[in-house]
Amino acid sequence: MSEYARPAYRVGVARLAITPPPGTLLVGYAARTGAAADVHDDLFAHAIVVDDGTRTAAIVCADLLSVHPDVVGPARGIVAQRTGLDPSCVMIAATHTHSGPPAAVTPVMDERERAYVAWLPFQVAGAVELAMRRRSPARLAVARGIVRAGVNRRQVLPDGRVVIGEDPAGPVDPYLTLIRIEREDGAPAALVVHYGCHPVCLGPDNLSVSADYPGSLRATVESVIGVPCIFWQGTGGDVNPRGRSNPGWHLVDSVARALATEIGRLWHGPGWAELSGPVGAARRTLVLPVVTAPEPTEASLRELKPFVASGSLAALREMLDRRLPWSAQLAPPVRPGEPVGALMEVQCVRIGGLAVVGLAAEPFAEIGLAIREAVEDRSGPHPGRCVVVGYANGCVGYLPSRRAHQMGGYEVDEAYLVYRLPGPLAAGVGEEVVSEAVQLARKLLANGVRSPQG
Repeated sequence: MSEYARPAYRVGVARLAITPPPGTLLVGYAARTGAAADVHDDLFAHAIVVDDGTRTAAIVCADLLSVHPDVVGPARGIVAQRTGLDPSCVMIAATHTHSGPPAAVTPVMDERERAYVAWLPFQVAGAVELAMRRRSPARLAVARGIVRAGVNRRQVLPDGRVVIGEDPAGPVDPYLTLIRIEREDGAPAALVVHYGCHPVCLGPDNLSVSADYPGSLRATVESVIGVPCIFWQGTGGDVNPRGRSNPGWHLVDSVARALATEIGRLWHGPGWAELSGPVGAARRTLVLPVVTAPEPTEASLRELKPFVASGSLAALREMLDRRLPWSAQLAPPVRPGEPVGALMEVQCVRIGGLAVVGLAAEPFAEIGLAIREAVEDRSGPHPGRCVVVGYANGCVGYLPSRRAHQMGGYEVDEAYLVYRLPGPLAAGVGEEVVSEAVQLARKLLANGVRSPQG
């Protein structure tokens, strides 16, 4: 970056611990039966706040499986009350660790978890407030590399069924994007890392609190480069770490090392593009059509079949409430007899020529690739850099492409039960979200003015 250019922004970064105590439920796997017995590494809510002198935006990423809208809403409200920042300018995402506490409440939840979830909005908002207070003149620049630490997990069997495994030929987003923050004197101040891959290096047998590979990566970067590191999860809904069939701490370190190696190469390389231009934010709430499914049977389930006791679906639902607390938000039918819809927020934060798109879903790799390619299309209107953040401002469930939807598999045929939807999202919903997200990003990149929520 230019040594003599006047900084275009004021930037602040902060983090607050959100580590739960031993005995807290760990969420991420239906097969996990025990609560947290130890803390391997602390969990954090990381915040970055950027302003251009006129407009301000904040992005938080917390070491959680997902952040329920019932946490996002209060956290945004506290930020507005404490700092004056417009709630529509605040994005709250999750790294999607499968070794962390819940961020949603169900009727059967213990008091310990209820208290934890009630505390979360204050910590998340507190991280934003600290970042606001710590703003100082800064430059930002973007670089991009390639890491093939993830593999598509939707394996097709000879009989055509799709199971969770490995499909080396399946879609993945191999791009690693870095955002470098420099102080006015040119000294590095912080680094944001964006990459899409499920943090499932640790399996259901693990009972230690951990941020999984994002935590190991941050610690590695901070020890080598010497600046705070923030991780943003990408669109890896259908991407697992390579070697996931043998989970454990060795895999955590392996994925972190692969990412850190490419970060080291980029950090000292010439491929940085400085950001300039306005800051802005916009969001829309979509109503996604849901296909009402027939009552599932033991024979129709595969991944969830082991949790159906004697064919009792009531037992399955009770198990989900206890081990995977969540409930997607639903919109009532417009007319009697019509199916309900699932509410999903799409948000975009603009930082100069960079569009940060947040999706309240588990987006498949194809979804993120399609959004980025459209926004960055040099022949299109107002092209810019783009990263797509999954698990942002909630999570409606898996968001497959039409092609993947037609193939079926756990993410399409069963996971709606985990998200407490009455059925799968309709085919083509992924492409609808792509279109909405691209329009939102293009509008922001065209004028940088925050548009109202729609």
